[in-house]
Amino acid sequence: MVLIEGEASLYQYSESNFLRFFYKKNTSEVKQLVFKSFTTGFSSTIKKNEYYKQQLLINLNCEKIKAGKLKSLKYRKSDLVDIFTLYNTCAKSKMINYSLKNSKKSKSIFKLNIKSGVNFSSFFLGNDIAIRNLSFENKQPLRFGFELEYLFPFNNNKWGLIIEPTYNSPYKDSKEDTIARETTIEYSSIEIPLGLFLFK
Repeated sequence: MVLIEGEASLYQYSESNFLRFFYKKNTSEVKQLVFKSFTTGFSSTIKKNEYYKQQLLINLNCEKIKAGKLKSLKYRKSDLVDIFTLYNTCAKSKMINYSLKNSKKSKSIFKLNIKSGVNFSSFFLGNDIAIRNLSFENKQPLRFGFELEYLFPFNNNKWGLIIEPTYNSPYKDSKEDTIARETTIEYSSIEIPLGLFLFK
């Protein structure tokens, strides 16, 4: 991945937990900025080979880049981008900073879907007196709604909220029992399910 392109260019290669940086000066070949951490023998002390600082001191010749400045330079993207930006500015070189384009913050994302369908509804009304046991017809009232999905602007938009309000159109039917008493049912509803989810 190109981070800085100019008289002195900076590149990054990463895979899993493996991260390495490379550089190129003018038309020379691409070389690795050398950094290694290791232990010796039975010692648990971590030692570091920070040869990349010497490489930068030799190759980035600029009055603003001194050995003291490089001494505290970390082998990480932000520090290396800063030092290559400083050099290209000092050298009055045309430069493109791709790291800024690749580090855009996640933004909130809304997704909206319109939904419609058919319900299959029937009712049964009953009690201990058999004459009041009524079975109403199967009907197919319509339903209308929408699904709104909101992805939060953090953790690479992995967390989201979903809400799906739905209106169920009225079910209506009438029946007479054995003693000619009429019973009418009319039913409609609004449902508002709400959920939180995580993309893995």
